[in-house]
Amino acid sequence: MGLSFTEIERKTGVQAHTARYIYATAVRSAGNEDFYDVLACCEAGDRSGRPVRIEDGSQLSTDIREAVLRLPEEKQCSAVDQENIEIPAQSGQKRPSRSMIQRITHKHTHESALKERQVGEIVRAAQPTKPRLNKGDNEKKRKTTSQWIVDELHQGSIFICSDESFHEIGGGPRKKQRISREKGEPGEHYARPQGSVQFAIMQ
Repeated sequence: MGLSFTEIERKTGVQAHTARYIYATAVRSAGNEDFYDVLACCEAGDRSGRPVRIEDGSQLSTDIREAVLRLPEEKQCSAVDQENIEIPAQSGQKRPSRSMIQRITHKHTHESALKERQVGEIVRAAQPTKPRLNKGDNEKKRKTTSQWIVDELHQGSIFICSDESFHEIGGGPRKKQRISREKGEPGEHYARPQGSVQFAIMQ
């Protein structure tokens, strides 16, 4: 008591103008300058901060997250656009920022009627590819290859083979596509079938 704001700054490290503001706010809250009343009002008050545009658990947050999961192969902003979900635009922006949608997918949660449980963090990950050939197809190709080799050997051909491996031409893009899915959920649920192969050669 009895210290100037400059002395308070030197002793506590709180800048003099900040200490003055805290004191004035506490006095205004207390309604008087009684030491103990003012002290009781010196606690950090709630700050409004930047207003939250989309609340966690709100219907808009749920709609955005469901759209991202419904269209996993689309980029998150594109999925929201395709679902025609209207998001309040930020000042000076024509459309919601990508970072805001990513924050909703990573930080928010929602109750899913389809999954009948709460859905947590949604992440972007490489989409797995389902094998195109089943056991029967592999066996048929191996038998065909073996018969052809036997026939060629009977005709005097010489083979130098390291493995019975097929090199396939076609089958779609080799680069795996990134998709949106719930973190921790098996990637097999989002796997896509391998594209059709134009032809294959044995080496």
